[in-house]
Amino acid sequence: RIQARAALAATKERFRLGWENATDGMRLTDAEGRMVAVNDAFCCIIGKSRNEIEGQFLSVLYAEPDGRRILARHQERFAQHNVPAHLEQHLTLWDGRTRWLEVSNCYIETDPARPLLLGIFRDITTRKVAEARTREQAEVMDKAPVAIIITDLSHRVTYCNEGARRLYGFTDAQMLGHTADELFTAETMLVLGAGRTATLATGSWRGEVPIHTHAGRQVAAEFIMSLIRDGDGRPVARLSIAVDITEKIQMEEQVKRMQRAEKE
Repeated sequence: RIQARAALAATKERFRLGWENATDGMRLTDAEGRMVAVNDAFCCIIGKSRNEIEGQFLSVLYAEPDGRRILARHQERFAQHNVPAHLEQHLTLWDGRTRWLEVSNCYIETDPARPLLLGIFRDITTRKVAEARTREQAEVMDKAPVAIIITDLSHRVTYCNEGARRLYGFTDAQMLGHTADELFTAETMLVLGAGRTATLATGSWRGEVPIHTHAGRQVAAEFIMSLIRDGDGRPVARLSIAVDITEKIQMEEQVKRMQRAEKE
């Protein structure tokens, strides 16, 4: 019996240490939505002290009318034993701050007469903002009026935007995973390959390229190539931006013909 008590005491102490030292926010809530206990990390996320949180209904954490809605939903789900085990929520807190929180839930039923819900909270706002920015940038790149292609250092296409599909006349499936050598003729690769080599050697290159595809499409494009580097400055990919200058070249040739005709 003494050993059992010692083991129980050791278990409680480990739980207490884990609770207090956890970097994730932790909260124990009862069926009514009253917060029984929270740790320091949870207080930091919410912006309230333990005295302001413990013993209160969880609705005090959020701006209204969200607070009342969240409390009612908690009470309903708790009664049905239907609280999601994992979810991501975009919430407006009591002080007006908006936060993305990743939440993991599990029931604690050591006392059948008073089950509790353990919630583990992680602030993922920075990650969500970065993801949204990445999506916005990707959409801007895809809708850009120029051809944008990203290739790995083996020269295989890893990204192509709508402008590239339109300029070269290929679909995503025809470009992604393929090299320029597989898409364009030897005449094109004579110029494009030299630009590719110069980019790897100096970090960037600019020049005009006659685009002839194996499908028979012919256009002229002005290329700007540059290396994409990782945080340590090592090249990891190549960015190619191309602008269709076919009409510009045709107009220049027409002007030259007119000038020659006038001299004759």
